[in-house]
Amino acid sequence: GIVFLFYLVLRDRKNLAFILAIFFSIVPALGMTMRWHTYLPSALLAVFIGKLFADYRKKTRIQAFIIWIVIFGLFSFGYSRAAVLWEENAFAAKWLLFDARSQIEDLSEKKKAVFFALPSKINRLSVFTNGFDISLKTLYEIDIPVLEILPAVYTGEYESCDYYVADSSLVVSFDSEDSYFAPRVLSYLIGDRDLSEGQMITTQDGLEVEILELNSFGRVKSAAVDLRQSVFQPLGDKVFLVYFKGTWCKLGVL
Repeated sequence: GIVFLFYLVLRDRKNLAFILAIFFSIVPALGMTMRWHTYLPSALLAVFIGKLFADYRKKTRIQAFIIWIVIFGLFSFGYSRAAVLWEENAFAAKWLLFDARSQIEDLSEKKKAVFFALPSKINRLSVFTNGFDISLKTLYEIDIPVLEILPAVYTGEYESCDYYVADSSLVVSFDSEDSYFAPRVLSYLIGDRDLSEGQMITTQDGLEVEILELNSFGRVKSAAVDLRQSVFQPLGDKVFLVYFKGTWCKLGVL
């Protein structure tokens, strides 16, 4: 589409004003575009197809129609694939909520459920955007304090992190380069990923997290959380669960 716009300018300078108008209409959306936004390619595609229909002979219009059919088919395939992923994510989210309910619904109001490596994204699509606790309360009317520790981005529903407890610390890690932990740190969320191995960071919940390893993209691949921190005290009032292969694993007595 962009190449075609340059071709139009070279062919007739009168097209320049029209193309500049398109550009200025796109500028406000540049900082907010996501992969499911099709405004940019659709705008250029509409110009391309419209110009072919308006300026060229009947034979070329047939070619334009064929091009439109091919591109529309590709867009339809992409959207249908995205719809399948959204449906799979919705199923995974409902299962995690159901599984969590079965493990914490018998807790008293004085107890708190602590979820480690809670999926914030699966297959690059967001889940639990309103909060896991809000989802539990909305779907199952379970009003139990929930603490989400080290949410993670997973490339697949059944991918999981490895975990173990040593010296009163929970260590979580990924083997894959594609999945990673996304600690709720303001500077991290706004794109400042200048993190280093061995660094201690403080999350928005006031939790101290030690970064053990970064992947090749500078994202958190392995981290350790000291369970002696005040946010976890007293330990006897907490139920610790770790996301593992599409379900929740309850940690034993710590």
